[in-house]
Amino acid sequence: MMITETNTEVMTDEEWAIAHAIAHTLTKDQIRIESTSDGILTELKTSTSYLQSIINQDNAGDRFFTYLKTLLTKGEKFIHSEQTPHYRHSIEKACRKYLQEYQVDAQTMLKILGWASRLIRYYKVESVAEVLFTLPKKRHFQIGDILEAEVTKKNNKGSKVTYQVKGESYNEKEPKNFDLIPEQGMVKVQVVSLNPDDGSINHVKFVKQ
Repeated sequence: MMITETNTEVMTDEEWAIAHAIAHTLTKDQIRIESTSDGILTELKTSTSYLQSIINQDNAGDRFFTYLKTLLTKGEKFIHSEQTPHYRHSIEKACRKYLQEYQVDAQTMLKILGWASRLIRYYKVESVAEVLFTLPKKRHFQIGDILEAEVTKKNNKGSKVTYQVKGESYNEKEPKNFDLIPEQGMVKVQVVSLNPDDGSINHVKFVKQ
């Protein structure tokens, strides 16, 4: 059985698949980290509550991802157990993997996260090994596409920049624009090559604004 929408909250098939994927992933992580705890669900609800509190503000999606990263790097004062950092890492990783494309649509992110929290309880009862959903197909990219990217690292040696794009990391040489690229933050990049096997992104480069 697959849990689907209620009469009061409509979601697309893709959004349902993502909610199930997040719940399934986090339930497996909870079992791996500490099977008798509900810590990962508690942390997910806390993060979802934060998103709800800023939902009407500008750039709520960007602020949410910044919040998740801040918890990882500076959230030691708000740790409930020694496993809390592991829970937060799992949540940040799952959100980055499945929700990056919804960063500009915070309302949809909030809806998906709300259902993911409910579905975690479902997966704790059902066999977590049984995958009951079909993930949406990956978007097909084209050379020349302009995408949002997060700069996660700069290395002066070789003028290399690490970008996070759609949940994937790309380590690129940027000799011409290295000084223009911020140490951290969101920038625009252009797809310059694709993997011939599956059409996924192979390389990107910085785009001047």
